[in-house]
Amino acid sequence: MISTGDFTRIELAAVLGLERLGDDFDEIALTMGRSHLDIERAYYLAMCLLAFPDELPKVRTVQKPASAEPPVQPAKYQPRKFRVSREAVRCLPRPKHDVTAAFFGDPDPDRFEKSNSTNNSGDRA
Repeated sequence: MISTGDFTRIELAAVLGLERLGDDFDEIALTMGRSHLDIERAYYLAMCLLAFPDELPKVRTVQKPASAEPPVQPAKYQPRKFRVSREAVRCLPRPKHDVTAAFFGDPDPDRFEKSNSTNNSGDRA
C-alpha cells in the first residue's frame, strides 16, 4: 500500500474535494484543524497519488433553472387529398446469359448447348 504520510486517505480526498469546490488552503486548514503547510503538503501528496490528475472534475457553475414555459404543441395532422405514392421497387430483368463469360474466354452459351448436351438419358438422338 502506498504511504500517505500522516494523512489518511479520507483526509487527502477531503483536501482535494474542498480545493475543487473553490476553498483556498487557509479555509481548508481551518475546517480540518491543521496548519496551512500541512494542507499544502496534503494537496500535493494527493495530486501525486492520483493516476490521472487532469481528469479531476471542475467546479460546476450554477445554472439558471429551466423556464416554466409550457411545451409547444405540434399542429394537428391534416390528411392531404393527393399524395405521392412510394416508388415501387424496380426489378431489372435478368440477362439471358452470363455477360461476363465472354471476357473469360467461355464460348457462347447457345453454341455450347448445341455441341455439348448435358442430357445423358439416351432419349435424344
